[in-house]
Amino acid sequence: MRTLIGKTVLGFAIATMTVTGIWAQAQPQWKDRAEYDLSAAITKAISGNDGAKALELLKQWKEKYPTSDFKGTWPQYELNAYRLMNDPKGMMSAAEAIIAATPDDLTANYWVCTLTMANNLTGETDLARAEKSGNMLANVTKPAAVPDTSWPPIQKEMTALGHKCIGVVALNRKDYPKAESEFEASLKIKSDDAQVNSFLGNVILAQKDPEKQSDALFHYARAASYTGAGALPDAVRTQLDAFFVKAYNGYHGEDPQGMQELRNLAKSNALPPAGFKVLSSAEKDIAADKKMQEEQPQRFFWMRLKSALTAPNGMEYFEGGMKDALVPTKEQAPLKGKVVSSTKKSFVLALSDDTTPEVTIVLGKPLKTELAPGTVVEFWAVPQKLTQNPFMLEFLVDGPVAEYRIVP
Repeated sequence: MRTLIGKTVLGFAIATMTVTGIWAQAQPQWKDRAEYDLSAAITKAISGNDGAKALELLKQWKEKYPTSDFKGTWPQYELNAYRLMNDPKGMMSAAEAIIAATPDDLTANYWVCTLTMANNLTGETDLARAEKSGNMLANVTKPAAVPDTSWPPIQKEMTALGHKCIGVVALNRKDYPKAESEFEASLKIKSDDAQVNSFLGNVILAQKDPEKQSDALFHYARAASYTGAGALPDAVRTQLDAFFVKAYNGYHGEDPQGMQELRNLAKSNALPPAGFKVLSSAEKDIAADKKMQEEQPQRFFWMRLKSALTAPNGMEYFEGGMKDALVPTKEQAPLKGKVVSSTKKSFVLALSDDTTPEVTIVLGKPLKTELAPGTVVEFWAVPQKLTQNPFMLEFLVDGPVAEYRIVP
C-alpha cells in the first residue's frame, strides 16, 4: 500500500541541519552570483511547498554548473522536493544517493526505513537496504552538527525507528523470534507506537507457542484500545478490535470483565508486566476445579461424579461399578445438598446449586416431619437408580452404614 508523505517531519529538520553541516565542512565556493541565486530560488521553492518548481530549478543548476562545489547537496534538495510531491520512489532514490556519499546521514536512513515500511516494500533488495539503514539508526551516535540539548529526543526517535525497521525486515523474512526481539526493543525506547504492538501480536501468534498466547492478546488489546499519541487510525483500530475480541473469546472464553481489565492494562502499558497471564479456557477450568476442590470439596466430588454419570457411557458407569455401593465411602466427606422438596418417605436435594433437583433420598425409616425446603443435608447412601434425562440419581438410606444428617 502506498502512503502519502507528511509535510512536517523530524527528517526535514535534520535534512536542513545536515546540508548546513556539509557546507561548513567542505567550505565550498560559488562559481558566480547566478549559481547562488539558483540555490536561493530552490530553497525558496521548497519553503513554499513547491516541489515541482524546486526540481526544475535543480535541473537547471546541474546543467549550468555540473562541477559545482555544492553538488553533494543536490540529493538533499531532491529528497525534500520529492517529499513535497508525495513521490516515495523519488525520495528513495534521493535517499540512496545521499547514503552512497554519507552512509551515516540521519535523514536519508530515516527515510529509507520510513518509506520501506509505509509502502510495504518486501523485495529482498528493499529489505536489505532497509536492514542496513535500520542498523545504522538503532546504533546511532550524535552527529557533530546536532547540539547536545537537541540530541536526546532525536536519538529516541531514531533508535526506536531503527529497531522497528529491523523488526519489519525480520517479519517479512519470517524470522519471527528476531522480529519479536526488535519490536520489543523499539517499544522499550518509545512506548507510544501502537503499530509496533500490532506487529508484535502478529509475530508472536505466528510462532504458535502456547506459552506466548497471553502476550499476543496483550499486544492486540494495546493496538486496538490505545488512543493516545502514536495510536493507530480509527479504521485500523476497529478492524483490530474485532480480531482481538474474537481471539480473546476463542482462547479464554467470554469474560467481559476480564476483557475490559486487559484493555485497561494495555492502555497504560506498552509491554505486558512481569507475570502477566491470560488463562486459556482449559486452564481456566482447571483453575476453577482446583479452587472448588480446595474450598468446596463436597461439591467438587459431586460435580465430577455427575459429569461421569451424564456422559454418553454414564449408564454403563453407573451399572458397572456404582450401583449398590456406598457413595461416598466412609473414608470420604459426605455429599451435601439442600432440600428442594420432601415427603415423609423421601426428599429431593440440589447439590450443584441451591434449587436444581438432582438427588432423591429414599428412606428406609420414614420421617416424623417433612424437611423444609432449603434444609442442608449431608449423606452417605447407596445408589439405586439413575435417570440421565432429566437427570436424577436415586439413593437409599437404610441400615447402619448409609445415613444422613441435617446440618444446622
